[in-house]
Amino acid sequence: MFRNTPFVQFTLHNLLKTALLPVIAFALSASFMSIACTPDQFFALMDNLEKQEAAAEAARVEIFVEDSLLPAINAVAEEFRKIRPECQIILEPSSSKMAVRKIVDMGRVPDILITRGIYLIQTEGITPDYSPFFIQFARDRLVIAFTDASTGGSGITETAWPAMLSQKKARFGRVSRDSDPLGVYTDFMASLMTAMKLWPAEVSPEIWAKSFSRDQNRVDPLDLVRQLETGNMDYAFIYSSLAQSHRLKTLELPSPANLGVESLSWKEGRDGSVDLSVAGRRFRVPASPIYAVACVMSESAHPKSSAAFIRYLVGDGQKHLAAGNLIPYTIEGLVEQKTAQQSSQQPEQQAAAADSSSVKSRPELVDQK
Repeated sequence: MFRNTPFVQFTLHNLLKTALLPVIAFALSASFMSIACTPDQFFALMDNLEKQEAAAEAARVEIFVEDSLLPAINAVAEEFRKIRPECQIILEPSSSKMAVRKIVDMGRVPDILITRGIYLIQTEGITPDYSPFFIQFARDRLVIAFTDASTGGSGITETAWPAMLSQKKARFGRVSRDSDPLGVYTDFMASLMTAMKLWPAEVSPEIWAKSFSRDQNRVDPLDLVRQLETGNMDYAFIYSSLAQSHRLKTLELPSPANLGVESLSWKEGRDGSVDLSVAGRRFRVPASPIYAVACVMSESAHPKSSAAFIRYLVGDGQKHLAAGNLIPYTIEGLVEQKTAQQSSQQPEQQAAAADSSSVKSRPELVDQK
């Protein structure tokens, strides 16, 4: 029912405000299909955002940023300040869930939201209710992190760790999927291990589900790292970038179960998924690669400065993401525009359009009988 991300999703209101009349004209004859924007078109969209500058707009950008992404975004912000010294960048780190709650429940709307939780901004209505688009600008992958003091650390291998987990030979930690995107990605990994028959015979999905006590389910990635560093955990499923930042030892997980690949393209029905409950509704979230994404809020008080920062983030700022050990995601293919016609499609038309894509990457609402 949904096209593959990455994309920039636009409402009719935003489309009519853009200067992309040739794109819109083509869209009107495109039989309700999405149109992939070129890099030039992406920057034209940023031009339009800059034209929304209020007369009294201050040179300022307020950013809610996922705390585990702070090192990378802070490095980008520092370099941005060198070319735009008049622009004040305010970074407010928190968990991704807290950032969303601040927007949806508390009415605190920043200029930009930066998170790894694509499913969060989709299921919570950040796009399109608060932001007309999101932009993927970096990639990551899952690893198993450990220290010199970890039990069995000298013998852990790609084939040995599942037995160590199931037989409780060491303490494995993870982030709860109810508290942070990392927990959802961890369950994606397990689901893909099952779908691709990568578990050894002695490990089943049921054993995986019972392998973590309440104490082994932590609330966020940084808390999980602290448990490793203090010796309360032997191993942890975390982002590769975070493990590198804290100089932890790592064991690579098999690809594509590590969620570090560009696309997950096996047949529908065999891909991994996780069921989540959000605001009383149940969503089935298909497994997807780990991306860091940025949303510019529709009610941004500083649209010109926000557009300038996003331009830098997906352009020259990419080389500074290494400060947070993220993998840059190039601008080519970054943006996909959703036409007004696609918004008005009937369900059957949407389903037919989705058949042209081998990857489903957005959550589906699951009917509750």
